[in-house]
Amino acid sequence: MKRLTLLFILAAGLQFAHAQKKRNVYHLKENGDRVSKDSADLTRIIEEPDSGSTYFVLKEFYPNGQPRALGKLSAFDPQLIYEGELIRYDKNGKKCSVVNYRDNRPVGKAHYFFSDGRTSRLVDFDGVTVKQHPETIQRTMDDYPFRMIYLADSLNNVLVKDGNGHYKMPLKMFSETIVEEGDYVDGLKEGLWKGKSTSSDLWYNEQFQKGNLISGESFRNGESYTYTFDTEQPVFKGGMQKFYRYVGANVVYPRIAYKNKVTGKVFLSFVIEKDGTVADVKVSRGVSKEIDEEAVRVLSRSPKWVSGKHHGIPVRVKYNIPLSFSLN
Repeated sequence: MKRLTLLFILAAGLQFAHAQKKRNVYHLKENGDRVSKDSADLTRIIEEPDSGSTYFVLKEFYPNGQPRALGKLSAFDPQLIYEGELIRYDKNGKKCSVVNYRDNRPVGKAHYFFSDGRTSRLVDFDGVTVKQHPETIQRTMDDYPFRMIYLADSLNNVLVKDGNGHYKMPLKMFSETIVEEGDYVDGLKEGLWKGKSTSSDLWYNEQFQKGNLISGESFRNGESYTYTFDTEQPVFKGGMQKFYRYVGANVVYPRIAYKNKVTGKVFLSFVIEKDGTVADVKVSRGVSKEIDEEAVRVLSRSPKWVSGKHHGIPVRVKYNIPLSFSLN
């Protein structure tokens, strides 16, 4: 009886320890803004690492309770750093994709699925190098070059097999749908690629060689553009070193923070408008009320940036940046 009692106590203790596993819960909109549970697009739960692991456990859920994502993280503040296998699901609980990461960079083969379980796309992120704009900062999986291995449409027509075939599919670009088409050779874009909006006068033609964009021409709202990079991210005029010089010359260290020797790094998000102006400045992780307000003030008054571009056309881009406050 004593042995049974002891085993029961140990089991109960283990269950209690598991229930007390530390976790962070966030209710978020799709853009990452934190909101109340009732207005959230998703709930994100980040648990402390499992025994023997150094990675945090990521679990995301839709409002209907279905899983949205399951994976591991090496860090989550101020941004998620994915590690290992990440599985994403649709709102009906069907698997959408399986992608592997190393230090937030997709690696190896990535699988994408239709809701019925069929493979829609298979790509390989390893061993692919294409030219990118010198100011490019890798932020999302779509920023990384890949080799297309297999692609099928919703009617089960195979468009690309073993890296070769003709691509023609609709894709979402900002607020409109673009029908894009062109050839894949050995998994990389080759020759003439075309894109045309289904709802506006936007179109573009691009020439590729082994996945590298050689030249592009686009048209929108009566304006034509030429370009040699598909995507150009916003950049401060003169470069980021000049931006930080601007910050250093214009920050007024808050008196209270200076007196109390408060230091730290403020993480900010903001939008670079099509004309290069800075808008919608928000603190994603702050230091103190006074320092946060000063960081927002200085960034809000920033001179114009060179706007981001997609297919040569100026676009609004959300940006993230840290500003350090030090008494040195």
